Amino acid sequence: MKNRILIEGFYIRNLGNFGDVWTNALGGYIGYSIAFPDHNLLIMRTGFINNNYEFNVEDASLIMIPIEIGGRYYFFDDRFMPFLQFMNGLNLVFENTNLEGENKEKTMVKYAWQVGFGLDRKCN
Repeated sequence: MKNRILIEGFYIRNLGNFGDVWTNALGGYIGYSIAFPDHNLLIMRTGFINNNYEFNVEDASLIMIPIEIGGRYYFFDDRFMPFLQFMNGLNLVFENTNLEGENKEKTMVKYAWQVGFGLDRKCN
């Protein structure tokens, strides 16, 4: 494995009470990863996440800017490389409409973590 620049795009379907108000989100990450022996990768990344308001109010917005560090463990180093990933960091959150539907500008810093799995394809 080699050090690499990571570019990721994603769609999120929000769940629970949060998902009742902010139905889904689109966003992306850009980051840098450092490869270590034994199939490990250290990842540092930042991104942009824009949540969509359920009730189609034009001026409602919830934007997050994540700043994260974490790692991946690749099960094997082959053409297709399945992995397990853990990320943690801070989200800078900018909202102008809260979960009760009140227009209220607010900026917050929240701790965030993610656990996931995926598949990379090795490009030679």
